[in-house]
Amino acid sequence: MVVWGRVARGLTQGEGAKIAGLSQGLLSKAETGMLSLDRERISAGARALEGPVDRFTSSAPPDGILSACAFHRKRSSLSVSDAKRIRALLDLTRLQVEGLVDECTPELGLRRESPSADGYTSPEDIAGSVRQVMTDATGPIANLVQEVEHLGVLMVKRDLGALRIDAIGTWPAGHRPLFLLNSSAPAHRHPFPLSHELGPPLSHP
Repeated sequence: MVVWGRVARGLTQGEGAKIAGLSQGLLSKAETGMLSLDRERISAGARALEGPVDRFTSSAPPDGILSACAFHRKRSSLSVSDAKRIRALLDLTRLQVEGLVDECTPELGLRRESPSADGYTSPEDIAGSVRQVMTDATGPIANLVQEVEHLGVLMVKRDLGALRIDAIGTWPAGHRPLFLLNSSAPAHRHPFPLSHELGPPLSHP
């Protein structure tokens, strides 16, 4: 959790340690689980990473780094450091949002499916099946974000800290699909990454 928080802020281990008032060696051992930080040091780390203390005293999900299957819609090249930071932000956002899912959240109306190696199930087939479960399946979709939310997809608008990416999403097995829409991107661009990623890319494991 400390690693996720640090990377999501775009900090190197040395930078994170300096802001928290810790040695890099101590932070390294804490991140790898070689030692446990006391409450005072955890509080200092939480302040440095701008997160609640409880976040850094909880365990990461048993299935590990969820954004391993992340995909993003970018307008041009995205730096490696920005990509790592945004994926960590995606993971942290999932932990936050999934804690709010309750009986009022629409049931997931999409089937997790992958194109077949023999081409029998194509990306076009999967995109067509997604369209069929939408409320307005025959004509132009007036509000794609609303349609996607009605299908039980988690949608969050956040500043991704990079103008070269419109959105990032992921759909790990056993979870709902989650999209982060870049609040720095013009609103009229949001349907483009959604329509591009909602079908076949969301279906890949």
